[in-house]
Amino acid sequence: MHCFKHQEAIAVGVCCGCLKGLCANCVVDHSNFITCDRPECQESANIARELIKQAPQTNVITNKVLRKAVVVDLIVGLIFLFAVVVAFSIEGTFGPICAAFSGMSIVFIIYGVISLLKIHKYPEIKNK
Repeated sequence: MHCFKHQEAIAVGVCCGCLKGLCANCVVDHSNFITCDRPECQESANIARELIKQAPQTNVITNKVLRKAVVVDLIVGLIFLFAVVVAFSIEGTFGPICAAFSGMSIVFIIYGVISLLKIHKYPEIKNK
């Protein structure tokens, strides 16, 4: 790939705003990414920088959602488990209804456990 301004120069990167190739002379460094000298691309870099600063807040929101998902999944799993007991007591045998409720119970409980593990994998980041 060659620089979009200097066709003879090899591109060292791509502008994060317009996705055009840039040589070493055209690169404007923004720490995490590079842009060309076009104002709209510079604005894209500023927006990206602000999004990176907000990333810890996004992680906190995600953890709150995951905590709620764990509670909901485990409660639904227990409701299906209760439905198995009720269906077994009504039918007297472990029929297709009990099997369906058992399967749903297992799915929700396993999903709740997986969500719980995700919470521990991505710890909450406190805002500074």
